[in-house]
Amino acid sequence: MTAGGDDLFRLWDASSGAPAGRAIPYSDCIVSFLGVLEAPGLRLLISADGTAIRRTDMETGKEVGPRLRPHQAAWIPVGGLGPVAMFADDDSAVLVAGGPFGSVHRWDAVSGELLGKDWIAHDNKVLSLAVMRVDGRPMLVSSGTDGLVRRWDAVTGEPIGEAWAGPDGPVTELVCVSANGRSVVIGQQRKGAIHRWDAVTGEPIGTPMLVEGWGLIGGGLAVTPDGRALLSVDQRGRPWRWDLTVDDPVAEPLSEPTAVVEAVAVVPSKQGWLFVTGGLRGRLRRWDPTGRMVGDDMSGHTAAVSQVLAVAPGPESQGRTVLLSTGRDGLRVWDAATGAAMGRPGVDPPQVGQGLAAVWLPDGRLLAASTAEEGFLRYRMPAGTVEDPPADEPEPTVTEVAVGRLPDGRHFFAGAGQDGPVYLVDAATGEAVGEPLRGLTSQTLGVAVVTLPDSTVMVAAGGEKSQVLRWNAVTGEQIGAPLSAGEWMILWVTFHPLSDGRVVLSAHDDDGDVYRWDAVTGERWGPPLRAGGEPGASLRLDAVSPERLLVAAEDRVVRCWDVVTGEHLGDVPDALCATTAILPDGRDVFVVGGTDGSITITPIPAPQ
Repeated sequence: MTAGGDDLFRLWDASSGAPAGRAIPYSDCIVSFLGVLEAPGLRLLISADGTAIRRTDMETGKEVGPRLRPHQAAWIPVGGLGPVAMFADDDSAVLVAGGPFGSVHRWDAVSGELLGKDWIAHDNKVLSLAVMRVDGRPMLVSSGTDGLVRRWDAVTGEPIGEAWAGPDGPVTELVCVSANGRSVVIGQQRKGAIHRWDAVTGEPIGTPMLVEGWGLIGGGLAVTPDGRALLSVDQRGRPWRWDLTVDDPVAEPLSEPTAVVEAVAVVPSKQGWLFVTGGLRGRLRRWDPTGRMVGDDMSGHTAAVSQVLAVAPGPESQGRTVLLSTGRDGLRVWDAATGAAMGRPGVDPPQVGQGLAAVWLPDGRLLAASTAEEGFLRYRMPAGTVEDPPADEPEPTVTEVAVGRLPDGRHFFAGAGQDGPVYLVDAATGEAVGEPLRGLTSQTLGVAVVTLPDSTVMVAAGGEKSQVLRWNAVTGEQIGAPLSAGEWMILWVTFHPLSDGRVVLSAHDDDGDVYRWDAVTGERWGPPLRAGGEPGASLRLDAVSPERLLVAAEDRVVRCWDVVTGEHLGDVPDALCATTAILPDGRDVFVVGGTDGSITITPIPAPQ
């Protein structure tokens, strides 16, 4: 069973690699736990998303009973529900999960009934849970941000023995195995070594296991039930096999460094126990315990989303709001209201650069533009075919792209030039529109276009000099004085046309500060908004609505503000990008591209 960015649970025959049964859809869920429970007359898929545990009937594809949350709360923030584990107790199955502030909670997996009292396992946050049987009783092992590893009677919740002092950093992943008469706990130190302990005595086993120079990430451990082989994943997403039959295991890589792995598991098959690795491109691979690849790659799920963009309705969209998304699997088009893919992407969808803009043309074409060293790349969507550039036109390198419309009705793309000027090209033909807009003397990184209430088409851009310049796109003349931000380079700029006719120009810099001005007068609008991040970190302003501002930071959190008041409206974790859209029914939504490849559409939060 796998879950991926195509919003589907998929079943596979581990022996042949072929799909087994129909896929089960899910929504609004970044899966952090996945298991299957077989009960008389019932087959349940158990999943968790950071807010609740879900139980889905695998025959009907529908959720069974209420979602399970600590204290049966109606809602907890994403990340409030910690790690989840499942174990058998006599004739029933029990779900156990870490809750807010270090608590542990248990439910009957079939009925959903809360079992016993919760208890505090760790200070602050529970990072990992694992269950094993010791002397015939289920034992729960937990780790937390307090750096401790603890053992509990999984039925009564009573502690077993003393807490183990963890290694130099918190243990982010735990697996347990019983082999050769010995029960062993294996723990992954955050960005560090793998440690082993005797589950009964708590004594360390052997020396810490480390891939020299790279450390290891949490969430990437799988061990064969016979305890002979372990699979781990390093910070580059490269899988490593450990032979646990020797006292001092040595890591052996399973694949080339470019095969990025996001998830690992152990499954039974006709060939015996197999390791399965899942990658960013949706690729699944099987390996035997010796590290030999079994069969061919299995086509699984889509890749992580790096950009999402909403395109205003056009002649050929039939009133639909269209979304464009990009990732390692290329550029794709979606109906924002239904989530359905538009068109049939080819075997190799087009790859795009850092920037992305799109517009419906009067002739019915949906044209997207992106950045490249060769200048503007234009794509006819949804087929993704590349439009040929005009002959003998200069091809300056552009780093960001925006779209606008001239008073004569022509649409154009504006490109931030690596050499400073802003270049304008006709969206339909790719031919240059006027002379480049000059004034920035070093690399330009962000560009935006807006039509003001007086019909002036304004272009704004910023870059390495920590300034934002404005121009009239028709005359090429600079508007007003440069707008100064902080000491850091400007990464992104955008316009926010307000309902009262005013237009806000926003920009954020490489230190994580977001600045706002009146686009016409250049007057500073309130204090800077803090998006977070470390100095020099690359943050991304992905898109805005007229009165909302979204920033995706290096910590993979999208932050949302009211652009007028500066009020912080909320955060979305585990996200790489975001955009806003208006659905055909009039709802304002924002669209979030997740680290798992999912695209989630949710209502825009309103000011309190």
